[in-house]
Amino acid sequence: MNALSIDQKFRTGSLLIIGIALLLAGQLAWSNFERYRRNLDNLHNLALYRAALEIANAASAERGPSGSLMDNNGTASEAWRQRLAKARTRTDLALDRVATLLAQHPESLPAAGDTLAEVRPALDQMRMLIDSLAAQPLSERSEIEIAYAIERMFSVVDRVKPLIVEIGNHATKADRNVADAVLMAQMVGNMREYAGRLGSLFIAPLATRQPIELALRRRIGNMRGRLDELNGLLARQVGGYWDRPEIEQARFAISQQYFGGNEQFLESILRVGRHSGDYPLSAAGFVQRYVPTMQAMEQLKHLIIETGAEAAAAERDAACWGMLFALLQGIAIAGVLALLLRTGRCRLLRPLLQARRAIVELAHGDTAPITRPHAGREVGELFDAIDILRACQQQRDLLEKRLTALTRQLKQQAETDPLTGVSNRRALVELGEQLLLGASLGGGQMGLLLFDIDHFKRVNDLYGHPAGDEVLRVVAQRVRAACRSEDNVGRFGGEEFTVLVPRTDQGAARVLAEKLRCLIAEVPIVLADGQSLTVTASFGIALSRAEDDWIALLAMADQALYLAKRNGRNRVESANDTAD
Repeated sequence: MNALSIDQKFRTGSLLIIGIALLLAGQLAWSNFERYRRNLDNLHNLALYRAALEIANAASAERGPSGSLMDNNGTASEAWRQRLAKARTRTDLALDRVATLLAQHPESLPAAGDTLAEVRPALDQMRMLIDSLAAQPLSERSEIEIAYAIERMFSVVDRVKPLIVEIGNHATKADRNVADAVLMAQMVGNMREYAGRLGSLFIAPLATRQPIELALRRRIGNMRGRLDELNGLLARQVGGYWDRPEIEQARFAISQQYFGGNEQFLESILRVGRHSGDYPLSAAGFVQRYVPTMQAMEQLKHLIIETGAEAAAAERDAACWGMLFALLQGIAIAGVLALLLRTGRCRLLRPLLQARRAIVELAHGDTAPITRPHAGREVGELFDAIDILRACQQQRDLLEKRLTALTRQLKQQAETDPLTGVSNRRALVELGEQLLLGASLGGGQMGLLLFDIDHFKRVNDLYGHPAGDEVLRVVAQRVRAACRSEDNVGRFGGEEFTVLVPRTDQGAARVLAEKLRCLIAEVPIVLADGQSLTVTASFGIALSRAEDDWIALLAMADQALYLAKRNGRNRVESANDTAD
């Protein structure tokens, strides 16, 4: 190279740079081709996953008309048989659809075909059992036989789940971009299945007009708790899906139609079923009322998969255009480089490299200013644009920090009583329900201390409402300071406060209540004008049991508080002692 002239060196270097530019363009085109092929696979995997979900949906949908055939009201049996026939046809078509899609790429999921082959015999056996039971006289159908038939319906869906998991895992492993759609659709599918199973638990007692046993009521309660938990998880999901109006509408429909509409409906049946079998409706009527409320779940699941498929299709089209653009770009870059390298290598190439480094550093979050090179007007305008981008990035970082702080502040304000600084009623209810759920899952007992200030109206009448507010603040601060960090103190309303005590027992809860009672009664409160007064408080204690929900636990504590008031105030009473 030393023997070459400067002109030859420049031409040789120019040709090398042009060749590299063309190579980079080719690599970009190949990368887009790979992206195009990957998104084709994504579309196939999503279609296969949707078809597998449809098997579970269709098999679950068979439970409604199947359960209705168990009803004592035989006049509606023919209509329900027709609905059952349609549901079975839907399931068979879904099985055929999955088999067809698996046959297109048998090497990607070799074990899925075997799993699918196990579903059909189980489905046929379940249908034979349903038909056999429906053919018996109504008087000969026992609750045990109906419950067993329903369990066999559940087992068919359980056989489909490994197929869904296998296909979903394959889709997410092939491309993580579809993971959100698969996982969210799986969550909604689980919600739909739990909802279907919850409804099926009512079929046997409704069909046989028998009371709902305690064990079955507990299963129903656990199932409802799991559904509420899944609904809460779904509500907290974030990402690029909820910005679609139709998905947001479907999620809202789930909250309104299923969770909002079924709460009192199921409770009314449970209230009757605790004592008798004189239900206000038949099994067929229950299915007709209950099943439509689950349609929004299927719609949401379909929309999620459809959104993922649309994203994959958009990525595929973008990759196709990217390949063409990369080739054209390579040719254009080669021509431009031939001109630019010939006229301004030192005054253009080096500043551009410096600008590239600045952009990469800015993309990685480095917003520190850089030294501007001495170059032409065009390069100066490029660095002006980088400075604008840097300023925008700095402003966005600042706005994100402020938004985070504001979100934290708003959350704290929404959960805090403004007068006393402790948790408000809304936060107490949410935390209480969470602690009860943890206790029911093996976290020990949860204690609820409910207390209020004795003769608080007299404080307001004698000293004024500002003094009453001061008493509330001081009492809340003292109680919170005396409790453990894991205990939660809150103002339930007026002069009434609560203490949520996780993982406790009867003795520990009483010791804590006595400690708080003495702390309130023995230390005078100094008001703003220098006056001091002493107040007392009455306490009611309730410890959670396996069958208790938040409302029941609160009612127990309230009864104990009432007993403490009736027995002279400034004392502690326990609902669990009274129950014993």
